[in-house]
Amino acid sequence: MAKKILIVDDDVEVLELMRKELEAQRYDVVVAFDGEDGFMKAKTQVPNLIIMDVILPKINGYQLAAKLKKDHETKDIPIIVASEYGSMMELFEEGQINDSFRKPFLPGIVAGKARKFLGEIRGKKVLIIDDEADLLKVLEVRFRANRYAVVTATNGQEGLEKVKSESPDLIILDFMMPVMNGYEFFKIIKSDPYASSIPVIVLTARGPLKDSFEMAGADAFMPKPFDAGELVDLAKELLLPKALVLCDADGLAKKIGQDIWDRGCKAVLVKTEKEMFENLALSKYKFIVVYVPSVVNYEPAQFIALIKKDKNKDTPVIIYSNSKTPGTETGNIVVLREISNKWLEAKADNFFDLRVAEEDFPGMVEKCLGQIPTLL
Repeated sequence: MAKKILIVDDDVEVLELMRKELEAQRYDVVVAFDGEDGFMKAKTQVPNLIIMDVILPKINGYQLAAKLKKDHETKDIPIIVASEYGSMMELFEEGQINDSFRKPFLPGIVAGKARKFLGEIRGKKVLIIDDEADLLKVLEVRFRANRYAVVTATNGQEGLEKVKSESPDLIILDFMMPVMNGYEFFKIIKSDPYASSIPVIVLTARGPLKDSFEMAGADAFMPKPFDAGELVDLAKELLLPKALVLCDADGLAKKIGQDIWDRGCKAVLVKTEKEMFENLALSKYKFIVVYVPSVVNYEPAQFIALIKKDKNKDTPVIIYSNSKTPGTETGNIVVLREISNKWLEAKADNFFDLRVAEEDFPGMVEKCLGQIPTLL
């Protein structure tokens, strides 16, 4: 079944642009032209996501977001604000919205933002390990309400068994537990080559305990007591697919990173080969982008072989080139083709340079993320 998106905007032209872009990605789109109608359709249509303007008739965006977050039927629906007025930081700080983008917007932004909340994240499996029965129940209900599969355990030993049998995508771990405490559990899974890449949120994070977990490689912390909604938000962030980008040109790195973020993937930017290999040793990535001028110590075949080992042996690699690539400054097509062939023969999965590319970089990213829609 297609995911449903509610758009609330009184600008018909902008609304139609968003509708067409989202429907092209196979989303079911519902529209409203004022805040009151938007609230009623949020309750009756039960959308998976709401995209709205701030300046609206009858009820403005600030009031609408507040009403939606207070209503038990709509409080968990993600809200994205599309506005001419910047980042909407005050709404973020008040927990009223989940994301925003500025009008006017470039093609692909709307669909990219939608995929960030409706893509691969939902439906993933969370293992919660805690010996407090009441807390386990609260967290299980909240995560299931956000469409996660949930598995629970009451001690570290039981947690190890669940890791093996359930293959979770994320682990939420308490420290003080019977049989096997959280730190003993954590050390064991981080030494396991199959489980070590699973992100872990540690619930007890006070003083030296936090220091110990940080040194051992914990991904995030949530000190007790905490708000369950904040924990869900943290889990969403950790479960975003990640791409590693090697690029030592700041402006270009920002552009590449934005293309990746707009398609619902977290971009991890590094500037040196050393940083890249350190990151590859710690995490598995959805895909990897390498800017050719940033590779200074290796030949293509050696470099790709080092990338495609251990955790990332099956990870796609996109080679990114431009006029800064040595030997291509004049745009000689023959030289560009030679460089492209050299990287592809080295087992890179794709080569992008605007001067020779047969498809654009965002399209390559979408293929890596499995976001290219299949025509029926």
